[in-house]
Amino acid sequence: MQKIKKYAITILILATILCMSNNLTIPTKAGTVIPGGTVKVIPRAISPIEIGKSFTINITATDVPPIYGLQVQLKFDPTILNVTNVIQGDFLTKSGINTFHFWNVTDENIMTYAETLIVSDPDQLVGGDGVICTINFTVTGEGASVLELVAFESIEAEIGTFFLKPSDEWSPTRPDYDYIIPQIISGYYGSAIEITLSKTTITVGNSVNVTCTAHPEIIAEEPPFTINVTLTYKSGEEWKKINSTTINVESAEPVEVMFKWTPPEEGKYTLKAFLYMDETMVDESGEVTLTVKAKGGGIDLTTIIIIVIVVVIVIGAIALYLKRRK
Repeated sequence: MQKIKKYAITILILATILCMSNNLTIPTKAGTVIPGGTVKVIPRAISPIEIGKSFTINITATDVPPIYGLQVQLKFDPTILNVTNVIQGDFLTKSGINTFHFWNVTDENIMTYAETLIVSDPDQLVGGDGVICTINFTVTGEGASVLELVAFESIEAEIGTFFLKPSDEWSPTRPDYDYIIPQIISGYYGSAIEITLSKTTITVGNSVNVTCTAHPEIIAEEPPFTINVTLTYKSGEEWKKINSTTINVESAEPVEVMFKWTPPEEGKYTLKAFLYMDETMVDESGEVTLTVKAKGGGIDLTTIIIIVIVVVIVIGAIALYLKRRK
């Protein structure tokens, strides 16, 4: 991952508020890294909505040990989503202690939210459960986007999602702090399976190529795993199977599978793809419509073009012949 601009360093500046009332020195980084708590996106999956519409997600924290500061970073696709606002949650404010927070979106399309308590006593900390922040998104494009909580990278980089607390060796002359690294559970917007047609209109007897694109990065499991993609069309109130295939997913990169289908008769067909894991449906695509026309007695465009070319050649040949006879 590319280096993220160090907006995260602001949380270190905020952390100095812990000591400011006693005119202490700026905290150092000589703490330890320890696991603790869980941070997740709620709801985990957001179904696709119209472009221009908005939705919100909460970033929540559970089972967090006492802390005085935090940082959350969330990655998303800016061609599909736009962050319009980030609202402070109740995780730290529920204590009644004053807080300071900020948010920003970096050039790397990562939303950074940081917050700290404004306290002078290093033992005056807050933990437990709560909402860290609420993020408002506006949909700006078609497709799917991860809502990926960025994992902690290192103390030096200060990239990712983490909590801060004074270390056990904290003192007015050595204000060190520890990094508490939570388990993170990301989410996604859109469908984990998409469907596109090579043509939207064909004639009876011809075939259409149907491409189904699965997005492993927004499926709950970490690769490798196996998925099944099943293509269907609607007949009455039922979805009838056209074909299916099983795919071994080795990475988080999108996986494409193409089906070739010849509709049995003329009419309008509604197609949809279903994504399964361990015989359990994980997601379904949006619907696409295929129009199948009857074979008419008329001449199609390709034939017309060929006829025109032949006529031009014949006329040219005749003109050349007559010219030579003169």
